[in-house]
Amino acid sequence: MFSTHISISGYYIMEEIDNASRSIVDRGYPETDSLPVAIELLKNLYTILIPVRQ
Repeated sequence: MFSTHISISGYYIMEEIDNASRSIVDRGYPETDSLPVAIELLKNLYTILIPVRQ
């Protein structure tokens, strides 16, 4: 099981937006300003070999 609690230096992680089969997306804010960011974390290292479609 993949832990959804994360800590990234320089960011406040506020909430989980999505928990898909290959990644987790969280909403947060940089410590330096209040502009919101989305942070995507891959659950499996091999996921990076799959092309990302835009």
